[in-house]
Amino acid sequence: MRPPARALPGAGGCRSGDRTLAVRRVKASTRLPRFFLESPRGLGVGELVAIEGPACHQIGRVLRLRSGQRVVLLDGSGGAGEAELVSVGSERALARVLQAAPCAPEPAISVTLLAAVLKGERQDWLVQKAVELGVARVVPLLTERGVATANGAKPERWRRIAREAAEQCERAVVPEVADPVSLKVVSWTGAKALACTEREGRPLPALLADGDRELALLVGPEGGWTEAEHEWLADRGAIDASLGPRILRAETAALAALSTVMSHLSWRLETASR
Repeated sequence: MRPPARALPGAGGCRSGDRTLAVRRVKASTRLPRFFLESPRGLGVGELVAIEGPACHQIGRVLRLRSGQRVVLLDGSGGAGEAELVSVGSERALARVLQAAPCAPEPAISVTLLAAVLKGERQDWLVQKAVELGVARVVPLLTERGVATANGAKPERWRRIAREAAEQCERAVVPEVADPVSLKVVSWTGAKALACTEREGRPLPALLADGDRELALLVGPEGGWTEAEHEWLADRGAIDASLGPRILRAETAALAALSTVMSHLSWRLETASR
């Protein structure tokens, strides 16, 4: 007696599961590069759009794209369009908008991250990851125990990193990155302010409410807030928030706090609005 026939592989010699994986790989490989326009303008279907500045450099010099290839253009205010490159020059590229393009929705809660300035690449990394997590605004703080100074700050570099991070994670807007400012002059009018502290205060998730629509997360330097800074924050209504029993690096604390807010609150608000 012959053994039962083995199931034939799917089309192209691939099993069904392999075909699914192949399709996913094709989709991932065909994701179009995204660029924010230097001079925001409408992205109506059929419009011919000029691309200049860093986006043009990225298109022509870094990615070496050519006429006929497609990109996604973003106007910085929530609009996005899939476009075909018509010409690519050293300082200017032209693209024709073919259709609207999808963008990830912005978080249902607006979070401003006010965090002590860090040195070198750690600050770059903090800005990049905060944008990926959905922050609305980043305010670098100058604090008494901070190791960075205003003279060593690079706000233009941080804004470029924020723009590139927004392109990469498919956001439709670029979060604002402010110039470094002293803690003693910042404000958070209309927002609930939560000051991350070392082992003090209530757990951060317990301080989040469904009615929150604007939050200010304050994160100090690695040495923590001074007593005077802590008092200043408390006098202005900031609530102590604990991130747990461990001592965290400043960048870890900032991203842990932001991740907690987004996972506990933003997702619930977005789900409830559907």
